[in-house]
Amino acid sequence: ATVERVQIPGITCPRGSHPLREKSQAAILALAKNVAVTVLEEDKEGRKVGEVLVFPSGQALDKELVKNGLCQWDWRYPDKVELQELEAEAKAAKRGVLWEEIQY
Repeated sequence: ATVERVQIPGITCPRGSHPLREKSQAAILALAKNVAVTVLEEDKEGRKVGEVLVFPSGQALDKELVKNGLCQWDWRYPDKVELQELEAEAKAAKRGVLWEEIQY
C-alpha cells in the first residue's frame, strides 16, 4: 500500500498542537483505509491537492469526514455549500471528535 499526504480543498482537520488532533487522525485513518486519489494540482508549497474517494462505497472523503465530525468545512471555500450543511448537521447531532463534547 502506498501512503501519501493530500490536501483536500474545502475542509480543515485538527493538526499541529490541536488537542483533538490524535483522536481525529486515528478516526480519519480508519475511515480512509482504501481510497482513490485524483491529484488536481500542487499548491505553492508543493503539496498535492486533490479529491479522494473511499472504497468500496465510492463516497467523497471530504463529505464523510465532515459528516462524521472529524473535520470542519473551511470557510475559505464558500462554494462548498454541502460541506457547510454537513458540518451544521454534525454539530447539531454532536457527532465525532470535534462536536461530541462541545457545549452550545
